[in-house]
Amino acid sequence: MTTNDSLLKQIAKLIDTKLKPIKKQLSSTDAKVASLATKVASHDARFASLDTKIEALDAKIVVVHKRITQCQEETIEALSELIQTGYAMHEKRIRNREKHLHLAQPHE
Repeated sequence: MTTNDSLLKQIAKLIDTKLKPIKKQLSSTDAKVASLATKVASHDARFASLDTKIEALDAKIVVVHKRITQCQEETIEALSELIQTGYAMHEKRIRNREKHLHLAQPHE
């Protein structure tokens, strides 16, 4: 063996010795990155699921708001009819009492 070959082998050995901890750290970092990538993928799937559920809830909220509006309109309509009926019955009762008491009706 020549001196150059011996020097090259020593340099290679020194480089391998210095690179061994770096390779180990790189391997450990790669494993951590892979683990994080799996967790991120899992979270992405959960977020997608939540987005789907939120969209479904938004649709249900719209339906509920429409039903509330419809119920309010129906309630207003029913109350208006009751008020009109009550007013008409009150007027009729007044006319009946006036008629029964033989009072002159102010409407005439």
